[in-house]
Amino acid sequence: MRLFLLLALLALGFSVQAQQIPIFSQFREMTGYLNPASIKSDYFILDNNISVGATYRQQWANHPLSPTTFGAHADLLFENRGFSLLGGAYFLKDEVGATDFTGFYGRIGGLIGNPQRGGLSVGFSVGSLQHRVNSAGLSFFEEGDINEGTTYSENAMDVGAGIFYFTINAQKDVFYAGISIPQILGADISLTTLDGKVFNYKREPHYFISAGYMKTIADVGYLEGKVMAKGVNSITPSVDFSFRFIGLFPPSNSGFWVGLGGGSTGVLMGEVGGIFGDLLGADTQLKVGYSPSYYFAGFGPSFGITHEFTLTYLFSTY
Repeated sequence: MRLFLLLALLALGFSVQAQQIPIFSQFREMTGYLNPASIKSDYFILDNNISVGATYRQQWANHPLSPTTFGAHADLLFENRGFSLLGGAYFLKDEVGATDFTGFYGRIGGLIGNPQRGGLSVGFSVGSLQHRVNSAGLSFFEEGDINEGTTYSENAMDVGAGIFYFTINAQKDVFYAGISIPQILGADISLTTLDGKVFNYKREPHYFISAGYMKTIADVGYLEGKVMAKGVNSITPSVDFSFRFIGLFPPSNSGFWVGLGGGSTGVLMGEVGGIFGDLLGADTQLKVGYSPSYYFAGFGPSFGITHEFTLTYLFSTY
């Protein structure tokens, strides 16, 4: 085994430890993936019970091997005053140089309470994951190395669980909070190369705690603040926070949002987007968003800005 392949595989081990669950700046769009019991903020704001969308993120745009992440989601809430059903499906693809991670997830859950007033929900997710190293993207000291042009992959299954609580007061202000472990099982995954070398890395359970408050501003929109803490075994927990204003224009509920956030990892995030009501049908919304991030800590200033784009379509079944 040549040095560059060894270094790449060791780097994969570190990346999987630190970034096993890709995190987006506009994490509200993939909240059902992080907490299978959660209800999206869009439901409280726009009252649509189905959301379908996609997110693309390029981290550290100035680096030639900048990590890229693509996520797609479909979230459903079938309302009932006593018990409501939650559902969802998610696809993730995370690439870092010659390594990549692909995951398919589904979730199901139930909400006890009135969706228009508050309740407690419990949800579970199941996922099929694949980790790969493509040696075609690596450099070797010797031409014709036995591992050149070979792709190594390992598949794994995982499950997640979460709890989510929310309450809506008479002024339609919303408080919500949740706890989740989207990656419970973990796994000891090994990749065996053609010349018999074995490299091991471990998938660790991840823990998330989040809370937020949405303040209704009459005839104008909403002001929302949210905080999310993330933890992994043997790694210092991190905390992200964000604030945003959502302006709406009745009767179609077209509008916009602007926001700012940061985190304990030394990141500063911004977000801006538009909401286009009735564009694809009555009582529907199309959301388009952009979020830049900049890391002040470590090597972040040398690698440049992170860009993230989102596209979401919302509609109702009632």
